[in-house]
Amino acid sequence: PPSFCIPICPVADPYKRASYLRASISESQQQLEGIYNAVHTPEKSKFILEKQLSFWKSDEEMMKAAETTTTNNNRVPTLLIIGSADKNVPFDVTNDVQSWATRTIVIGGYGHELCDEIVNGGGYYCYLPDIERFLDYCLEGG
Repeated sequence: PPSFCIPICPVADPYKRASYLRASISESQQQLEGIYNAVHTPEKSKFILEKQLSFWKSDEEMMKAAETTTTNNNRVPTLLIIGSADKNVPFDVTNDVQSWATRTIVIGGYGHELCDEIVNGGGYYCYLPDIERFLDYCLEGG
């Protein structure tokens, strides 16, 4: 197994994500506010869902893939980094990984753009020091 894993805003459960996207296409924003931490517009959700369904051919395939993230069978040290305002990957999609990750960092007010670049300006919202500490821990044997 790998020495460590650092997923940033992962689509850990493609079925839950597809369900979220389907709901955001068919339901009103008000109906979804208490269910998801952030919601895309129906148009954006439709676009993302079409892309996802071009890879995953069925709900069954998505559910089977999600089974690999429900537990950390290989006990790989994992630092999960997610944004509190991620419209692409709401909390529900990463809940299973959050339950077993060695450490989870939630960056307040940020969304999926965390995957594009390190938070500008450093400071409190910068997660590089957390990654450095985690790598030190993993590579020095804990």
